Amino acid sequence: MGINRARAWTFVSAAAVALAATVAGTGPATADSQPTPVIDGVPYVGAELRRQYDYNYWGCRNPDGTSEAITLEWLRDGEPLPEERQGDTLRILPEDMGSRISMRVHPLTPGNQGCPTGTQLSSETQPVKASSRAMGWTGRGNFEPLARTYDGRLILYPRTYTYDKGACEGPCPAYRRSWDEPRQVGQGWNVFDIVFSPGDFDGDGCNDLLGRDAAGKLFLYPGDGEGGWLPREQVGQGGPSSTPSWARATSMATAPTMCWHAMPQAVCSSTPATAKAAGFPGNRLGGAGRS
Repeated sequence: MGINRARAWTFVSAAAVALAATVAGTGPATADSQPTPVIDGVPYVGAELRRQYDYNYWGCRNPDGTSEAITLEWLRDGEPLPEERQGDTLRILPEDMGSRISMRVHPLTPGNQGCPTGTQLSSETQPVKASSRAMGWTGRGNFEPLARTYDGRLILYPRTYTYDKGACEGPCPAYRRSWDEPRQVGQGWNVFDIVFSPGDFDGDGCNDLLGRDAAGKLFLYPGDGEGGWLPREQVGQGGPSSTPSWARATSMATAPTMCWHAMPQAVCSSTPATAKAAGFPGNRLGGAGRS
């Protein structure tokens, strides 16, 4: 893959944009300026990061005269990531958990009019957290709902997001959204009285599902990142003598930031008579510990 050049504008388009921005009083970068690049995206496993588009590099020239001649370099905790992970975008992986991501921008023709000198460094992200439910089911970091029908079929509604640079003064990125064709990704899910997603419960970077059956047993269905499932695992007991006894829980939810290791945590509440709640953090191995 390697470090890729960002897509270029033509000289005429860039010059027109620069003139319009100067008239508006928000001119692009000059040779002696040092803009701070901005990272677009959220620091969750499975998300995609990119440089937020702006006009700061319109004067940086490729050999053919086109503009936006820059290369990006992604860093984790201040150290460059391997070459195979460099490019216009960065997919956050499970190995990035707990680290902070930053980005360097290298102009190819520093000092040209409209091209900053030297190398610019972005701010670091917050520490990377485990994938959340909003990261979807198809490994693209997209918000993708799952629905269970009355007869127990599980339906996935995939979504596609297309990044659009836009055309405006200053930063103006946008994501165009469209629904893909719904598809069935499971059947027989009506054996569970409670089904919910804790996000990435086993630490492999893909979102998972938890389901409780009539006997109170809790099962983990690890997502495969393509809208399907890996073999299920039982991660909780249901008998009255079990600790915890998932059969006694009247509701379940997740709290991704309740435990220090940043893994999703299953939270259950018992009957109103006792009104107790307990948390059981995922252990990155597909199990649930006791908080």
